[in-house]
Amino acid sequence: MSNLVIVSYMYISDLLKIFLIVWGVLNYSLIKKKRIYLILVACVCVLLPVLAAQYTVHTNQVLVISAAMVIVTSCVIFQGRPFRLLAHTLLAYIVVFLLDGIAVAVVTMISNSTLWKLEDTVFNNLIINSINLPIIGLLVLLIRRVRKSKITLHISKRIYALLFTGAATGSFVLCGLMVRQLNGTSELARKMIIVVLIVVVIAYCTACIMMIAISESRDNYRTLSLINQSVIEAQQKYYMLVNEKQQEIRSIRHEMKNHLACINALYHSGKDRELAEYLLQLEDEIRRPQELFSTGNDIVDAILNDALSKYKKDRIDIQVSGGFPEVLYINSLDLCVIVANTVTNAAEAILRMQRREDESSIIKIKISSFKDDIYIDVSNPVDKEIVIKSGEFVTSKEDKALHGFGIKNVRQRVEKYHGTVNYRCEEGIFYAEINIKNKI
Repeated sequence: MSNLVIVSYMYISDLLKIFLIVWGVLNYSLIKKKRIYLILVACVCVLLPVLAAQYTVHTNQVLVISAAMVIVTSCVIFQGRPFRLLAHTLLAYIVVFLLDGIAVAVVTMISNSTLWKLEDTVFNNLIINSINLPIIGLLVLLIRRVRKSKITLHISKRIYALLFTGAATGSFVLCGLMVRQLNGTSELARKMIIVVLIVVVIAYCTACIMMIAISESRDNYRTLSLINQSVIEAQQKYYMLVNEKQQEIRSIRHEMKNHLACINALYHSGKDRELAEYLLQLEDEIRRPQELFSTGNDIVDAILNDALSKYKKDRIDIQVSGGFPEVLYINSLDLCVIVANTVTNAAEAILRMQRREDESSIIKIKISSFKDDIYIDVSNPVDKEIVIKSGEFVTSKEDKALHGFGIKNVRQRVEKYHGTVNYRCEEGIFYAEINIKNKI
């Protein structure tokens, strides 16, 4: 069999396995520029014959170059940030290398023979791929089936770090075993290769852990920035609304003499009907400032008043009863995250309902406290059955990851104060029950 067939087969088989992992498992999308594919195919068609010509003489160098071509090809055909895509492609290659090594070990034990002979390269690769390709394919099908279902998987970045380091460590063990079995190599050369492998694996694991830590820190910073921005905007709207209401009160007080004169004139003129209508109008103007919520926390007040103003056009009303205690040890930003996400979830649930054009819905919020416990109960109507598992409800939104992120934030902030979150749905009403410990 010609060297060109051997080199092409190894390149295509490795590329296919990495493609399945990057596309099917890591969920990267392919680029849509045909020109890139044409240039890539042209470069591969030129390089493969060159590698094939050197395969017999410089086998190891050709294998390394072929592996580099596979990694570069994967980085070119997928969309994503270059550094992250390169790291994930390297991870995919390490996983493939680890799986191939395991397949080699299994086949070696079964056949009790060495599979690294030059003349058996294509045959050995056929055996290895017949084992690994179905395994990777089944993994891709399983993951994509889970993504399309209502099951939500929240994998911590620490798990990814363990996968990175575990794959690198496993590859190191396999490489070390292979180096120890090399024939015609001095003991000093073997030790040097193992030392280099150790250094590379440690450096790679460190880089992976740092990348995960930086990514997690950046995500947290971005989330906090968005929360701070929403709080500032809500506060600005709240203070503008307060100022507007105060101006109305000042105007009413300024015109009070005129109002009294009009009331006196209508009374002495015997116009009881006009007097009653005038008094009702005056009473309505006086009651308007009471629309502002007062829970005992300025930021929560800003969030609730902003939500009332935002969802008023959608015929969603917000009713608040109770308030926070005077001594509050809970950070205002944490309260903002809890209340804002919970109210937003309730409003979005109402917006998804089939309602009449003139039908209004109410979000009821009850805030109470007893000793060191603070209770925040939010209820809203729903027209579909909500699936709740172990106190968590399964979202029906298409963007499950984003919606789940808001719920996750609420739970994290509540658990920060040794509290609990419980969800339940009864007779068309969905309840979110939050308990927080108010102590240092």
